[in-house]
Amino acid sequence: MSALGYGARKALKLGIGNIRFAAGEALSSWEGEQQFHFIDARSVSPNLLPGLAERLAPGGLLRLDVAGKKHAEMLGSAFEFGARQAAGSLQFARLDIIHGRDDACQYLRQQHQFYDLSNCLKLISVAERGGSSADDLEAAISQLGLRLVGQFATTDMQAAYRSICSSDPMLKNLMLYENFMAQNPAQSGGVFRLLLHKPE
Repeated sequence: MSALGYGARKALKLGIGNIRFAAGEALSSWEGEQQFHFIDARSVSPNLLPGLAERLAPGGLLRLDVAGKKHAEMLGSAFEFGARQAAGSLQFARLDIIHGRDDACQYLRQQHQFYDLSNCLKLISVAERGGSSADDLEAAISQLGLRLVGQFATTDMQAAYRSICSSDPMLKNLMLYENFMAQNPAQSGGVFRLLLHKPE
C-alpha cells in the first residue's frame, strides 16, 4: 500500500489523472476481467505466471520475483532440520537452525529475513512453494508470449554480475544469472527479479 500511495502522490504532483492504482489479490475476479498496464507481483508462486500474463494489457509490464530452485531447496532443508529437532515450535526450530552446522542452516542464517518472525514465515512459504529453475522460467515466459526486458538488481550486485558476465549487461541470460545466484547467495538473495513485457 505504501508503494501505491507513493505512486498516487507522484501522479498527482505531475498532474497525471489517467492512472488508477489498485491493490489486491492479483488473480481475484476484477470487474469485467480488467487488464493492467503494470503489475507488480513480488514473491509469488511461478505457477501464477499464466494468470498474471492474462491480466496484463498488451504493451504492459509485469514485475515478477521468483525464488530460484536452489534457494527454495536450501531454505526447505534448513527448516526441515529445525522442525525435526524442535517438535513443532518455530521458536525452538530457529534456535536449532542458529546452532546448526550444515550448509543449509548456514545459508538460512545469511537471510536477513530469518531474524524477524513474520519474514521468517515468508521464507517458510518460499520453501514450501518451491522455486523455479532458469530453464523452467525461460520456457514459461516464451510459451506465454512474454519478453524478458531484464532483471532488477542493486547497483553493487549489477557491478558484481557484470564483472563476471560482461556479455549480459541487462541480466537477461537466466542460465548465467542462475550460476551467479548459486555463487553469490547473499548479493542475489537467491531470487530472479524479472521485468517482463507483453507485446502489443
